[in-house]
Amino acid sequence: MNQVADTPGLLLRPDDQRNAIEKLALAILTKTKATVGFVVDPTGSSGTSVAVQLALRDELRAKLPEKAATSWIDLVSKIDVPYDSLLATMLPVSTATNEGLAKVDASVRAMLQSVVLGQNDQ
Repeated sequence: MNQVADTPGLLLRPDDQRNAIEKLALAILTKTKATVGFVVDPTGSSGTSVAVQLALRDELRAKLPEKAATSWIDLVSKIDVPYDSLLATMLPVSTATNEGLAKVDASVRAMLQSVVLGQNDQ
């Protein structure tokens, strides 16, 4: 059985400065066989610039190299507004129009299937 956890946003800061919710989110990512969907908000309306969001993504990928290689999807949200070409390699999604959601669904299902097959090989 697979489960989905929507973790709260993490901030780019040292681990010793993280609050309890951020520590819980990191524990979920490090202690489970989670597939990571890292969502970037290109609008800046979240209060965090794209550059800082990408720096956080890079930090997390470095902490979770196995997941980064096999169980990680980068998503750019709110694609109904113009966004930086730096995000072109990410899967674009819009919850307003549902654009891209089928591709995300297929990608997550493929990763989960890979995890299940890997467990059966052990």
